[in-house]
Amino acid sequence: MLREAARSRQFWMLCLTFFSVFFCTFSIIVHFAPSVVDLGQTTTVGAAMISIIGGASIGGRLIMGAANDKMGSWRATVVCIIIFTTSFAWLQAAREPWALGLFAAVYGFCHGGFYTLISPLVAEFFGMKSHGTILGIIVFCGGIGGSLGPIFIGSLYDALENYQVSFLLLLGMAAVAMIAILFSGKGRIEFSQIG
Repeated sequence: MLREAARSRQFWMLCLTFFSVFFCTFSIIVHFAPSVVDLGQTTTVGAAMISIIGGASIGGRLIMGAANDKMGSWRATVVCIIIFTTSFAWLQAAREPWALGLFAAVYGFCHGGFYTLISPLVAEFFGMKSHGTILGIIVFCGGIGGSLGPIFIGSLYDALENYQVSFLLLLGMAAVAMIAILFSGKGRIEFSQIG
């Protein structure tokens, strides 16, 4: 049950993973289009980038859902987070519309993938008996990251008047998510009361 899960390293690593992931995803949804305009592109280009994210997200849900079935939730999530982190590394140098669009497509793919993988990942680790409660707490931790991310990124932009440091921070948070998922380990945690 939840008390037993909360004593495991895996539970807290998943909380940290999705805190970091949601910190990044909510920040991008709020700040990516303004950052594109800040680079000198038009508002139309900025809006197009959000459309690319949305379209790629659909593909991410379908492809990562299939990957989940073939390789398991933990492996699929690791792959998704590696791609996610790579996209933020690319973003550091992206300035032209094609480069920004490539980020939007790759990031959007991962964005959709995460929302497909989180529930089966929790089930793979902890089983189904307390799945709703455990998933709810992990998503709640993600929600805290998601609520703090856009505010923090916006505050950095206000202080520095550019997104360079803000997006470097997002790369760092993506790297934290990658480290945390790797430290969560692989395989189901067997507890006496978790079925």
